[in-house]
Amino acid sequence: MPDLDNPYWWALQRLVTIKAATVDDNKTLRAVSGFNTDLNLARTQYSPTISDPDVVEWLAAVTAERVVEIDAGAAYWSYLLNQYPNKRVTAYDLKPRYPNHYPTETLDRQRLYLRDYPAATLVCMSDRFPYNSTVFALAKFSGSRAVISCERSPYDAGALKDLLAREWVEESRMGSGLRRWDEPRVVYEFRRKTFWNQPTRLNMPIYTPGGGP
Repeated sequence: MPDLDNPYWWALQRLVTIKAATVDDNKTLRAVSGFNTDLNLARTQYSPTISDPDVVEWLAAVTAERVVEIDAGAAYWSYLLNQYPNKRVTAYDLKPRYPNHYPTETLDRQRLYLRDYPAATLVCMSDRFPYNSTVFALAKFSGSRAVISCERSPYDAGALKDLLAREWVEESRMGSGLRRWDEPRVVYEFRRKTFWNQPTRLNMPIYTPGGGP
């Protein structure tokens, strides 16, 4: 694992210290005065999904060499993955913003860029609900691997639930080691059902939580 530049995580650690937020035995944040506002500002600047180093390591392990991030927003997760020497990352968003983290391209619904990445892993760390853009992307994506971050279960969203049941199988999931106090966040890895004869993961070893790849 490279020595990652992860300013979001560092900012959160300082915020926890400055605001005296407590962390219970489940590593769940408990809000104190002013913490919610500051955390939301950090989430806007970086990502809705907190860049816990354990989650970053897991994501690097379960994704292929080629990674395509959709709904990238600030493209902070693309910035993190691009620090791994074996990764090639492309970030897309319908309305790219905050390009200071990583260059982001506009995802034109008419040009269907996602069909050009059959060997890539699709990554969505924005956890938007009800995942309309995620459903669109999965429907157009030609690859066999997808990773989706969720505040709510993806199995609770109608269109996404139907698409997952029809075409995808959950392979693994990873919870953040430092979660929001009221909504535990989980990142899911999915494999397309039509790729049963393919290797368990493209170009990457299986990740063992706590034990590395």
